[in-house]
Amino acid sequence: MPSIKTLSLQLINRILLQRSRRPHSSKQPASSITSASDILVIRLDGIGDAVMTSPFLRELRHNCPNAKITLVVTRELENLFQHCPYIDTVIGIDTQRQTSLRQLGAYLEAKKVATEQLKDTRFDWVLLPRWDCELWEAAYLALMSGAPQQAAYSENCTPAKALYNKGHDDYFTHVITGDPCHEIDHNLHILKSLGLVIDSNEVEAWLDETAKQAATRWLGDRPSVIALCPGAARASKRWPLDRFSTLVDELLENYPKHNIVILGGKMEQKAGRLLTTTRSERVLDLTGKTTLIETTALLEKCDLCIGNDTGALHIAAAVGTPQIMICSFSKQGSPDQLNAPARFAPRNQTTILQPETPLPPCEGSCLSADEHCITQITPPDILTAIRSHINPTYTE
Repeated sequence: MPSIKTLSLQLINRILLQRSRRPHSSKQPASSITSASDILVIRLDGIGDAVMTSPFLRELRHNCPNAKITLVVTRELENLFQHCPYIDTVIGIDTQRQTSLRQLGAYLEAKKVATEQLKDTRFDWVLLPRWDCELWEAAYLALMSGAPQQAAYSENCTPAKALYNKGHDDYFTHVITGDPCHEIDHNLHILKSLGLVIDSNEVEAWLDETAKQAATRWLGDRPSVIALCPGAARASKRWPLDRFSTLVDELLENYPKHNIVILGGKMEQKAGRLLTTTRSERVLDLTGKTTLIETTALLEKCDLCIGNDTGALHIAAAVGTPQIMICSFSKQGSPDQLNAPARFAPRNQTTILQPETPLPPCEGSCLSADEHCITQITPPDILTAIRSHINPTYTE
């Protein structure tokens, strides 16, 4: 039985969904998406999810070559899609933090974007490719767009979604179902369900000369570079910083021809400072100093990217740089669970290091608020994995 709080959220959400629906967005006879003039795609997720949307955008464009495609992402990801050739417009919006007024804030932000940036476009279709619980801003904005055809995954895809997105299916003309799979394939399944043909599921990223020149300036004459990404959204997904520190020392000693660059956002600046203090000039701290597109250009120049389960590894995969992912999710966890590598890990030259078993009381996914299951991965484990990516002849 849902709690009173959950029932209240469901009621408020249904009221706001009803208020979001514009008059001409009620259910109408379906028209093929390939004949659409204007398509709206809403993807309000993190960096990794955004990168895994690149095949979706490419295949959508190939099937709808004449449509104007508008993409809505979180404001911090707008830069990542600035040079995407498959969309005509990218709009960044502010998503609301978890507060007691979360739903109302989401509704007001969606209304602001719809009024100020979408009002002059009469969309034919709106697509929400997210499999898991839909963010409220996305659902409200989809309905406020006025598109007569809306496609989204069913609220019944997961138990959590059935609880927190209860009633969503009543508001979308095309409710998609399917089996759990990798997020890239979830995204593409939306298009397949609408009758589109998929040629490739490869991820990609898009750079301009300005970003490439910035990366060259940052790295200077460093010929061989290994990237370290010590950040992650949650503490349980972060490998301990002292382990990263040990790894830096081992890399400096065992890979003397390589330099190390520390990458991350402002939240990782403390880690960046700790990993570079009193160390060799071969260690460069760029945390909090680069835009996402500059980070992409930097990763393209690296021989290897080592990090936690974080968006930077997906960017590395998109530019063809091998990655070693340090994961808190144990090998005993269900591949269908949230955070499971089978659903969310990069799929291009990726080595995944996982604990064999979870530490009590966790089961599969690490439930701790701190570094916990991930502590079972050791620096020697990383060094062993590195040797499968970097030619041993590089060492001295």
